[in-house]
Amino acid sequence: MDYVALKQIISDYKSNFSRIREEEDYKWKAVQHFQENWQIDVENFAEMLKISLNKTHNLLAVGSFPRDTICEMAKWEPEKVKTLFIKLYDEKVDVTERIESFLLDAEIIYNMIIDSKKEVSKTFKRGCQQDAKAVTVYLLLRYPEKYYIYKWNKYKLFADCIKAEIVSGRPLEKVKKYFELCDVVLNFIQNDKELLELNLVRQSEWPKADNKLHLLVDDIIYFGSRMNCIAENDFIPKSKEYTPGISVEKWLELLHDKKVFNDTSLYIMKMFLEQDDRSTCVNLSRVYGKGVLTYNHFNAECIALAGRVRKATNCIAYKNAKEEEKFWPILFLGKNVIEDEDRKRFLWKLRPELKEALMEMDLSKYNTDCYVGRLKKIPENIILYGPPGTGKTYNAVNYAVAIIEGKSFDEIKNENRSEVKKRFDVYKDSSNNRIECITFHQSYSYEEFIEGIRPILETADEADMSDSESKLKYKLEDGVFKQFCNKARNSEVLKEIGYGLRDNAVIWKVSLMGTGENLVRKDCFDDAHERIRIGWSEYGKDIDFEKCSFAVGGKAILKQFIETMQIGDIVFSCYSEDTIDGIGVVTGEYEWIESINNDYQRSRKVKWLVKGIRENIRQLNGGIAMTLSTIYKLNRITVADALAIVKKYSSNSFVNDNEPFVFIIDEINRGNISKIFGELITLIEPSKRIGAEEELRMKLPYSKKEFGIPKNVYIVGTMNTADRSIAFIDTALRRRFTFIEMQPKASNLENIRIVDDEGNNTSINLSEMLATMNDKIELLYDREHTIGHAYFTCLAPKATVTDLRHIFEFKIIPLLQEYFYDDYEKISFVLSDKRNDETDRLISVKYCHDNDLLSLYNFDLDDGGIKRLNFKALEKITFYTNIY
Repeated sequence: MDYVALKQIISDYKSNFSRIREEEDYKWKAVQHFQENWQIDVENFAEMLKISLNKTHNLLAVGSFPRDTICEMAKWEPEKVKTLFIKLYDEKVDVTERIESFLLDAEIIYNMIIDSKKEVSKTFKRGCQQDAKAVTVYLLLRYPEKYYIYKWNKYKLFADCIKAEIVSGRPLEKVKKYFELCDVVLNFIQNDKELLELNLVRQSEWPKADNKLHLLVDDIIYFGSRMNCIAENDFIPKSKEYTPGISVEKWLELLHDKKVFNDTSLYIMKMFLEQDDRSTCVNLSRVYGKGVLTYNHFNAECIALAGRVRKATNCIAYKNAKEEEKFWPILFLGKNVIEDEDRKRFLWKLRPELKEALMEMDLSKYNTDCYVGRLKKIPENIILYGPPGTGKTYNAVNYAVAIIEGKSFDEIKNENRSEVKKRFDVYKDSSNNRIECITFHQSYSYEEFIEGIRPILETADEADMSDSESKLKYKLEDGVFKQFCNKARNSEVLKEIGYGLRDNAVIWKVSLMGTGENLVRKDCFDDAHERIRIGWSEYGKDIDFEKCSFAVGGKAILKQFIETMQIGDIVFSCYSEDTIDGIGVVTGEYEWIESINNDYQRSRKVKWLVKGIRENIRQLNGGIAMTLSTIYKLNRITVADALAIVKKYSSNSFVNDNEPFVFIIDEINRGNISKIFGELITLIEPSKRIGAEEELRMKLPYSKKEFGIPKNVYIVGTMNTADRSIAFIDTALRRRFTFIEMQPKASNLENIRIVDDEGNNTSINLSEMLATMNDKIELLYDREHTIGHAYFTCLAPKATVTDLRHIFEFKIIPLLQEYFYDDYEKISFVLSDKRNDETDRLISVKYCHDNDLLSLYNFDLDDGGIKRLNFKALEKITFYTNIY
């Protein structure tokens, strides 16, 4: 053991004692509170247990919530849980035996409650949740003078730091070894007067919590494990590899430049200072996000800031081993760390020069507690509506990026457009798939949007038929919105398990040597192997599917196993016709195992996410039992369904970051809304989303499965009011969406110059021209048929009269003809055409002067004459200036 390293940890602990107390004193409060309230023989044991544990906070409430589960168990079976604790606190029995007994008995009680079909909470359904850490917490709460809080990650990191022996083997052996390590640290601090004096304030405030210093030891070990995570020499990039070359003075200049460090940036910089100059984005989200802003918001803000610093200073960007440019090293040094129950994160630490500059700044007005409140939340369902050319689709991009990055719309709107569009494309591409865009049209249907039955041709190989003809089948397929919602539901779990599920992963049913327990199943679930195996070894390693006779069958099954199944697909291990006992992700190609001398030599590597379970999937599978066929696709079960089972049984605690997903529907009013949305009209309401207080799911008509919309899915629609007024939109849709009007902004054209053929500025004022035209259109028609500024923004910053003519000839004039049904008097009024000389007017009139001819016919002609469009008029500068 490295006692020098241990001494340094204790020294650093003393230096940071005040800050540590703010974060960790809840443990002392928890023990004191337990000691004051624990009475095993009270009449209402369940209530006493709940009260005794209600100050434990993170000790028993991170991720798996063992406190909530044990309290609910006591609610249903108070005497059994009471006996559980009596046995745990029996000091005459070896501690490891007691822990093991507690875990086994708790599992039995839990299963008994589940089997009784009681109305338990959602949290309770996730599993028993009791583990070695939770039981050591119960022990310490009762006997703080004897025990410590075991946590494998804390033990491992601290032991690494001081080069202590780390025992391998069963969890309870690790607990015992951890207690021994704690005793070593306890002996080491006995003579540290400075430390003991610092700790006196805790002992005096909570006298029943730690009179033997066990909590202090545990706190030092926790601190040391975190120190190991953030060792200074592990940060990258090293100074010899990269430095942005920005001095303290230059950083100060940048910090005062609002175009570089806006208010959001300064808020986040202050957060880093409050976190001792380093933090992960997940930690910032937890401390400052208040359940609203995810880690992605802080990540995106910092990357955007680094990009602005680079642009302002022309400093070079850091390139990684793959020659990819990374901007974050302009602001930070970084390293991988373990955080929150074995989660891998990336830690950023402020560059020393930037930190020094920040320390000289007055950041007192940036109250980080108010950070979330300054960002205006965008509603879950919005429709951007307005006349053509007002930037509805353009701003849908801004709204999508603002939602995903947790920013206000105004912040994104004021950023560089090309940078915003670049980020939008990143979020939309197949690797992220956080944004989906579709367009409604008159023939768009429910089957395309939600789900429907599609005809497919199944080949002879797939159907295992002897003839070569294809067979027509009908397949249930999810629509684009249902697929998107499933991805949003999956994101929480996918981020945690990280085992390479491919896009549109297929769910496969696999029989491992039939049903029930057998040697093949045992081999496949073995941690040393982790695979799936099937038979038909008599055909040999390599099969020629064209020439092989397949005397004992299996052609379609083997073809699917060898050729169709892909890395990143999901496999369900079939235990019986209704139940599965494992879920895994395919990680390897087909291989032949020479070392096995039986009929199951065909194999694929699999990463088992959960195994040894017993999950009935009949209902998920549409009420259909699994068949005897060795391998086939479970088309009725989605990836979201599979991951929900993984989450239910996995020992991991999943972080619910609620990553936003944005679904953009362009021209939403062009489709038959009621027909396309169906039951989703109800489900899209924020109060009915999955996870909301009034969560609602509905059974879909084709799949007969319940479906709900995740609360992290945002819908952004656009609506052209020239096609259909908002007044005629379905009332149910109007009630569930927030409508944001997008009106023409003539002021956006103020800086556009129109020049003549020689490049000289003309007197054409586009801003006044558009404003005047729209005033007249609103007078004649309504505001929903005005002309948007976007028709003219392509002229920026300078354009010729010829360019302007093309816009009028091919866009503006046809639009006015459509608006006024070829009523040229109204079109003339909008364009003030009669102000022009007769020969220079856009609308010319040709009259019939042959009165002798007219006298031969018995009808009256409209004396308005024949209207003709004289597009040469559009070449005149006066045509445009006369409009206003």
